[in-house]
Amino acid sequence: MSENIQEALGARIKALRTEMGLTLDQFATAARRYGMTWDPSAIRKLETGKTPTSMNNLIVITKVIEDLTGQSTSLPDLFPGKSELEINAAVTIRSEELRKALSGQQFEVMVDGSGLGSHVEHTLTRTLFDAVRNAFISLSSDLENAAVEKHGSVMSEHIPTLAEKRAAKKTGLTARGVAAFCLLRYGMFLDDEAARRAGDGASAQKKGRMTRDIIAEIDLDLEMRSQREEAIFEHALSDDERRDMVLKKVAQGSMDLAALRDDNKELEMNGDAGPDWDDPA
Repeated sequence: MSENIQEALGARIKALRTEMGLTLDQFATAARRYGMTWDPSAIRKLETGKTPTSMNNLIVITKVIEDLTGQSTSLPDLFPGKSELEINAAVTIRSEELRKALSGQQFEVMVDGSGLGSHVEHTLTRTLFDAVRNAFISLSSDLENAAVEKHGSVMSEHIPTLAEKRAAKKTGLTARGVAAFCLLRYGMFLDDEAARRAGDGASAQKKGRMTRDIIAEIDLDLEMRSQREEAIFEHALSDDERRDMVLKKVAQGSMDLAALRDDNKELEMNGDAGPDWDDPA
Protein backbone atom coordinates (compact mmCIF):
# COMPACT_ATOMS: atom_id res chain seq x y z
CA MET A 1 0.00 0.00 0.00
CA SER A 2 1.40 3.41 -0.97
CA GLU A 3 1.70 6.38 1.39
CA ASN A 4 1.12 9.95 0.39
CA ILE A 5 3.96 12.41 -0.11
CA GLN A 6 3.38 14.35 3.10
CA GLU A 7 3.38 11.13 5.14
CA ALA A 8 6.67 10.09 3.52
CA LEU A 9 8.15 13.51 4.24
CA GLY A 10 6.95 13.36 7.83
CA ALA A 11 8.49 9.95 8.37
CA ARG A 12 11.79 11.23 6.96
CA ILE A 13 11.79 14.27 9.26
CA LYS A 14 11.00 12.15 12.31
CA ALA A 15 13.68 9.59 11.45
CA LEU A 16 16.34 12.28 11.06
CA ARG A 17 15.26 14.15 14.17
CA THR A 18 15.27 10.98 16.25
CA GLU A 19 18.60 9.92 14.80
CA MET A 20 20.12 13.25 15.85
CA GLY A 21 18.53 13.07 19.31
CA LEU A 22 16.66 16.33 18.82
CA THR A 23 13.41 17.34 20.46
CA LEU A 24 10.39 18.72 18.62
CA ASP A 25 11.14 22.10 20.15
CA GLN A 26 14.74 22.11 18.87
CA PHE A 27 13.56 21.38 15.34
CA ALA A 28 10.91 24.10 15.59
CA THR A 29 13.48 26.58 16.87
CA ALA A 30 15.77 25.85 13.92
CA ALA A 31 12.86 26.45 11.53
CA ARG A 32 12.14 29.84 13.06
CA ARG A 33 15.46 31.04 11.72
CA TYR A 34 13.81 30.88 8.32
CA GLY A 35 10.78 32.93 9.26
CA MET A 36 8.54 30.02 10.22
CA THR A 37 6.27 30.25 13.26
CA TRP A 38 6.30 26.52 13.95
CA ASP A 39 6.10 25.22 17.50
CA PRO A 40 6.50 21.60 18.71
CA SER A 41 2.89 20.79 17.82
CA ALA A 42 3.47 22.02 14.27
CA ILE A 43 6.50 19.74 13.94
CA ARG A 44 4.42 16.85 15.25
CA LYS A 45 1.85 17.54 12.52
CA LEU A 46 4.63 17.56 9.94
CA GLU A 47 5.93 14.23 11.16
CA THR A 48 2.50 12.62 11.11
CA GLY A 49 1.75 13.81 7.58
CA LYS A 50 -0.95 16.27 8.60
CA THR A 51 0.72 19.35 7.12
CA PRO A 52 0.44 20.02 3.35
CA THR A 53 3.66 19.45 1.44
CA SER A 54 4.02 22.90 -0.06
CA MET A 55 7.08 24.11 -1.93
CA ASN A 56 7.60 26.62 0.86
CA ASN A 57 7.73 23.89 3.49
CA LEU A 58 10.04 21.69 1.42
CA ILE A 59 12.61 24.47 1.03
CA VAL A 60 12.61 25.42 4.69
CA ILE A 61 12.73 21.80 5.88
CA THR A 62 15.68 21.15 3.56
CA LYS A 63 17.59 24.06 5.06
CA VAL A 64 16.70 23.13 8.64
CA ILE A 65 17.96 19.57 8.10
CA GLU A 66 21.12 20.92 6.49
CA ASP A 67 21.73 23.24 9.43
CA LEU A 68 21.09 20.55 12.04
CA THR A 69 23.13 17.82 10.36
CA GLY A 70 25.91 20.03 9.04
CA GLN A 71 25.66 18.18 5.75
CA SER A 72 24.70 19.56 2.35
CA THR A 73 21.05 18.71 1.76
CA SER A 74 18.94 19.11 -1.37
CA LEU A 75 15.23 18.66 -2.03
CA PRO A 76 15.62 15.13 -3.49
CA ASP A 77 17.26 14.03 -0.22
CA LEU A 78 13.90 14.42 1.51
CA PHE A 79 12.55 11.38 -0.32
CA PRO A 80 15.06 8.50 -0.16
CA GLY A 81 14.37 4.86 -0.95
CA LYS A 82 12.16 3.28 -3.60
CA SER A 83 8.66 3.56 -2.20
CA GLU A 84 5.52 4.41 -4.16
CA LEU A 85 3.97 7.69 -3.12
CA GLU A 86 0.41 8.82 -3.66
CA ILE A 87 -0.19 12.20 -5.30
CA ASN A 88 -3.96 11.79 -5.40
CA ALA A 89 -6.52 9.00 -5.69
CA ALA A 90 -5.53 8.23 -9.27
CA VAL A 91 -1.86 9.17 -9.48
CA THR A 92 1.23 7.82 -7.73
CA ILE A 93 4.92 8.42 -8.21
CA ARG A 94 7.92 6.34 -7.22
CA SER A 95 10.44 7.94 -4.90
CA GLU A 96 13.17 7.80 -7.50
CA GLU A 97 10.92 9.58 -10.01
CA LEU A 98 10.02 12.23 -7.44
CA ARG A 99 13.72 12.85 -6.86
CA LYS A 100 14.10 13.37 -10.61
CA ALA A 101 11.25 15.88 -10.60
CA LEU A 102 12.80 17.80 -7.72
CA SER A 103 16.13 17.84 -9.57
CA GLY A 104 14.61 19.26 -12.75
CA GLN A 105 14.87 16.02 -14.73
CA GLN A 106 12.27 14.20 -16.79
CA PHE A 107 10.12 11.89 -14.70
CA GLU A 108 7.13 9.60 -14.86
CA VAL A 109 4.05 9.13 -12.74
CA MET A 110 1.68 6.20 -12.47
CA VAL A 111 -1.95 6.82 -13.44
CA ASP A 112 -4.22 4.05 -12.21
CA GLY A 113 -1.21 1.79 -12.12
CA SER A 114 0.08 2.64 -15.60
CA GLY A 115 3.25 4.61 -16.29
CA LEU A 116 2.60 8.02 -17.85
CA GLY A 117 5.51 10.18 -18.79
CA SER A 118 5.31 11.76 -22.24
CA HIS A 119 2.78 14.56 -21.87
CA VAL A 120 3.41 15.26 -18.20
CA GLU A 121 7.18 15.56 -18.48
CA HIS A 122 8.40 18.69 -16.72
CA THR A 123 4.91 19.69 -15.56
CA LEU A 124 5.76 19.37 -11.89
CA THR A 125 9.20 20.82 -12.44
CA ARG A 126 7.67 23.83 -14.15
CA THR A 127 5.39 24.22 -11.14
CA LEU A 128 8.41 24.19 -8.84
CA PHE A 129 10.16 26.82 -10.92
CA ASP A 130 7.08 28.99 -10.99
CA ALA A 131 6.58 28.69 -7.23
CA VAL A 132 10.14 29.79 -6.51
CA ARG A 133 10.12 32.59 -9.07
CA ASN A 134 6.78 33.90 -7.82
CA ALA A 135 8.11 33.87 -4.26
CA PHE A 136 11.11 35.98 -5.31
CA ILE A 137 8.92 38.39 -7.26
CA SER A 138 6.66 38.78 -4.22
CA LEU A 139 9.62 39.32 -1.93
CA SER A 140 11.11 41.85 -4.35
CA SER A 141 7.81 43.73 -4.42
CA ASP A 142 7.65 43.76 -0.63
CA LEU A 143 11.23 45.02 -0.38
CA GLU A 144 10.46 47.77 -2.89
CA ASN A 145 7.34 48.82 -0.98
CA ALA A 146 9.32 48.97 2.26
CA ALA A 147 12.06 51.03 0.59
CA VAL A 148 9.50 53.45 -0.89
CA GLU A 149 7.85 53.81 2.50
CA LYS A 150 11.19 54.60 4.13
CA HIS A 151 12.95 56.54 1.37
CA GLY A 152 10.10 57.88 -0.75
CA SER A 153 10.93 59.09 -4.25
CA VAL A 154 14.57 58.03 -3.88
CA MET A 155 13.29 54.49 -4.40
CA SER A 156 10.14 55.09 -6.45
CA GLU A 157 12.00 57.10 -9.11
CA HIS A 158 15.06 54.88 -9.20
CA ILE A 159 15.86 53.21 -12.52
CA PRO A 160 17.75 49.92 -12.05
CA THR A 161 21.36 50.03 -13.19
CA LEU A 162 23.21 47.44 -15.19
CA ALA A 163 24.90 46.22 -12.02
CA GLU A 164 21.55 45.77 -10.29
CA LYS A 165 20.19 43.85 -13.28
CA ARG A 166 23.21 41.56 -13.17
CA ALA A 167 22.77 41.11 -9.43
CA ALA A 168 19.12 40.19 -10.05
CA LYS A 169 20.13 37.34 -12.33
CA LYS A 170 22.58 36.10 -9.71
CA THR A 171 20.34 36.36 -6.65
CA GLY A 172 16.87 35.63 -8.00
CA LEU A 173 15.40 38.96 -6.92
CA THR A 174 14.17 41.43 -9.51
CA ALA A 175 16.47 44.35 -10.35
CA ARG A 176 14.25 46.71 -8.36
CA GLY A 177 14.26 44.17 -5.55
CA VAL A 178 18.07 44.28 -5.51
CA ALA A 179 17.98 48.08 -5.48
CA ALA A 180 15.49 48.08 -2.61
CA PHE A 181 17.50 45.49 -0.67
CA CYS A 182 20.65 47.64 -0.93
CA LEU A 183 18.82 50.83 -0.03
CA LEU A 184 17.33 49.20 3.07
CA ARG A 185 20.55 47.41 4.05
CA TYR A 186 23.24 49.95 3.16
CA GLY A 187 21.27 53.18 2.94
CA MET A 188 22.22 53.58 -0.72
CA PHE A 189 21.92 51.74 -4.02
CA LEU A 190 24.31 49.05 -5.24
CA ASP A 191 26.50 51.28 -7.42
CA ASP A 192 26.75 53.96 -4.74
CA GLU A 193 27.72 51.45 -2.05
CA ALA A 194 30.35 49.96 -4.37
CA ALA A 195 31.78 53.43 -5.04
CA ARG A 196 31.82 54.21 -1.31
CA ARG A 197 33.74 51.04 -0.55
CA ALA A 198 36.17 51.54 -3.40
CA GLY A 199 36.98 55.08 -2.29
CA ASP A 200 37.57 58.34 -4.14
CA GLY A 201 39.48 58.06 -7.38
CA ALA A 202 39.18 54.26 -7.44
CA SER A 203 39.68 52.49 -10.74
CA ALA A 204 36.82 50.87 -12.61
CA GLN A 205 38.36 47.50 -11.78
CA LYS A 206 38.25 48.18 -8.05
CA LYS A 207 34.66 49.42 -8.25
CA GLY A 208 33.86 46.23 -10.14
CA ARG A 209 35.39 44.14 -7.37
CA MET A 210 33.38 46.00 -4.74
CA THR A 211 30.20 45.48 -6.77
CA ARG A 212 30.90 41.75 -6.96
CA ASP A 213 31.55 41.67 -3.22
CA ILE A 214 28.19 43.28 -2.52
CA ILE A 215 26.40 40.93 -4.90
CA ALA A 216 28.11 38.06 -3.12
CA GLU A 217 26.87 39.42 0.22
CA ILE A 218 23.31 39.58 -1.07
CA ASP A 219 23.62 36.14 -2.59
CA LEU A 220 25.07 34.78 0.65
CA ASP A 221 22.17 36.27 2.58
CA LEU A 222 19.77 34.56 0.22
CA GLU A 223 21.77 31.40 0.02
CA MET A 224 22.59 31.57 3.60
CA ARG A 225 24.97 28.83 4.50
CA SER A 226 22.26 28.80 6.51
CA GLN A 227 20.55 29.26 2.73
CA ARG A 228 19.44 28.80 -0.32
CA GLU A 229 14.23 30.88 -0.54
CA GLU A 230 12.82 34.07 3.46
CA ALA A 231 12.86 33.52 6.06
CA ILE A 232 9.45 33.88 4.77
CA PHE A 233 8.07 30.67 3.47
CA GLU A 234 4.77 29.04 4.37
CA HIS A 235 2.21 31.75 4.75
CA ALA A 236 4.79 34.43 5.47
CA LEU A 237 4.54 35.91 2.01
CA SER A 238 0.80 36.24 2.37
CA ASP A 239 0.76 37.29 6.01
CA ASP A 240 1.22 41.04 6.50
CA GLU A 241 2.45 40.80 10.07
CA ARG A 242 5.16 38.25 9.35
CA ARG A 243 6.12 40.00 6.14
CA ASP A 244 6.58 43.28 8.00
CA MET A 245 8.75 41.49 10.54
CA VAL A 246 10.95 40.08 7.76
CA LEU A 247 11.30 43.44 6.04
CA LYS A 248 12.23 45.11 9.32
CA LYS A 249 14.97 42.54 9.90
CA VAL A 250 16.27 43.03 6.37
CA ALA A 251 16.46 46.78 6.94
CA GLN A 252 18.31 46.20 10.20
CA GLY A 253 20.75 43.87 8.47
CA SER A 254 19.94 41.11 10.93
CA MET A 255 18.33 38.53 8.69
CA ASP A 256 19.32 35.92 6.14
CA LEU A 257 16.88 35.79 3.24
CA ALA A 258 18.21 32.56 1.92
CA ALA A 259 15.35 30.33 2.90
CA LEU A 260 13.59 31.85 -0.02
CA ARG A 261 16.22 30.66 -2.19
CA ASP A 262 15.61 27.01 -3.02
CA ASP A 263 18.92 27.01 -4.80
CA ASN A 264 17.97 27.37 -8.44
CA LYS A 265 20.79 25.07 -9.36
CA GLU A 266 18.86 22.13 -7.92
CA LEU A 267 15.96 22.90 -10.24
CA GLU A 268 17.78 23.64 -13.49
CA MET A 269 16.40 21.85 -16.55
CA ASN A 270 18.15 21.01 -19.77
CA GLY A 271 17.71 22.94 -22.97
CA ASP A 272 14.97 25.51 -23.19
CA ALA A 273 12.66 23.76 -20.74
CA GLY A 274 13.68 26.03 -17.87
CA PRO A 275 12.07 29.37 -17.13
CA ASP A 276 13.53 32.78 -17.90
CA TRP A 277 14.94 34.25 -14.68
CA ASP A 278 15.47 37.73 -16.13
CA ASP A 279 13.94 40.70 -14.39
CA PRO A 280 10.24 40.62 -15.40
CA ALA A 281 10.29 44.39 -15.68
